[in-house]
Amino acid sequence: MIRIVARHSLDASYYVADRSLELDGVRHGPPGHWIRGSGPIDGSVLERSWRTSPRATIVGYDLIVAAPRTVSILLALGGTDEQRQVVADHRESVRAAMGYLEDRALVVKSKMMGEGIEQRGRWSSIVSFTHGVNRIGEPHLHDHVLVGALPHHRSRVLSRQALSAHLLAADAIYRAEIRFRINQYGVRRAWRTLGGVDIVHGVDEGHRALWPGDRAWGSQKESWTRGAILEKWSTDLLRFERIQMREPPTRTASIDEQIFGAHFEGPISVARRDLVAASANASSSGLLRSSIEAFVDTHYPALVADRGLTERRIGVAEARQSALVRARGPRPLEAEYVTRWRQRERPRSIERSR
Repeated sequence: MIRIVARHSLDASYYVADRSLELDGVRHGPPGHWIRGSGPIDGSVLERSWRTSPRATIVGYDLIVAAPRTVSILLALGGTDEQRQVVADHRESVRAAMGYLEDRALVVKSKMMGEGIEQRGRWSSIVSFTHGVNRIGEPHLHDHVLVGALPHHRSRVLSRQALSAHLLAADAIYRAEIRFRINQYGVRRAWRTLGGVDIVHGVDEGHRALWPGDRAWGSQKESWTRGAILEKWSTDLLRFERIQMREPPTRTASIDEQIFGAHFEGPISVARRDLVAASANASSSGLLRSSIEAFVDTHYPALVADRGLTERRIGVAEARQSALVRARGPRPLEAEYVTRWRQRERPRSIERSR
């Protein structure tokens, strides 16, 4: 889950001071990088690039986007070239998640003729910092993405409630993108299980037990050089015990309808953001954000323009499209194959066996 932390100060010294030396040689450039913007990234970068409201106590937000544990562990297991690719894929996946949030979650609440409305917003700048460890030196690939509370050309601050409502969908997009990119690189297979766990082939359950990531809360932050962290991880691996190495499933060009449908156990209605999250998670081997949203907009065209908190809601049965799936089989991931899918009828022998 993407975490959101309010920023009450324009001082970026805390982020700039962490030089993230543990990623030297596998990260392109310094830890600080622009997703939108330009210029030096120093302690005053937020003061120069953010607009603020005189009455606002919150000047911006720190959105913490973390890789799945199995992906982070590649920083300790993979070769140097693979690690460079993983960090690059992580950054591109962060960009995809932020693009979704800006397009669908960044709104400003206002009134027109007594009616509450949501106006679209755009961040004037987006700066991010990439790190590779948690506070106790476990592999933990993550970005701190800093965005202002006052959108470009708006006089009111953004709706935090709307931003928070879309974090699950943005996180699902991030994870689907990084699975897709790992698979595209071709060294390993990455997939998501029915239970919601992101798996990378070659990462054993014993590696996750060795670096569980849940012991860092409250610990004092440590800084590591690249050499020191590699030495620590090598020492840690002496305690590694194999538990289970999962084998990748058969590749498929269709959505996993079981994972998709399981997303709607409990809710009585579904918004577009829920469909985005379900579609991203149900693309077991991953998918680019553009294809995820194309899938949703192709199958649910009435919701194409929805954003913010005012998204319309549909029933669970309409969301699952179970009758169509039973008749035609799982829906294809890529929109170009939808027409063929819509013309398809399942063989009667399959129907009789149900």
